[in-house]
Amino acid sequence: MQLPRSKLLAIVCGGTFLGLSSVAAANIDTVDNEMLAMSGEFEVGNHETHLIASHKQDEQYRICVHKSRLSVPLKVIYDGKEDTISNGCTDFTAMNIKVEPAGKLSPDVVLFGKYERVHG
Repeated sequence: MQLPRSKLLAIVCGGTFLGLSSVAAANIDTVDNEMLAMSGEFEVGNHETHLIASHKQDEQYRICVHKSRLSVPLKVIYDGKEDTISNGCTDFTAMNIKVEPAGKLSPDVVLFGKYERVHG
């Protein structure tokens, strides 16, 4: 069976549109995380890690998190060391800094926080 040219064009265009929207949907989380990073904010859920800094020399960063009744502490991994922040802000001096939940979050919960480079 051979399809008329107009139907074939509709199928190809429709398939292309669906493919592009799938790619766009897959990139929404990446775009959200990039926008948060540009404003000095992050969000991490279960099994997620967020890179705060990666430099060739030590830099000082202030990382802040607010405790809520559903949250767990934030684990900060910096230059091979680990620390946790339960509430408030803590300064870290390191070349590489990442954050992740320090425990298991409820399925629909993420940790929100802020960070900024501290200039001495």
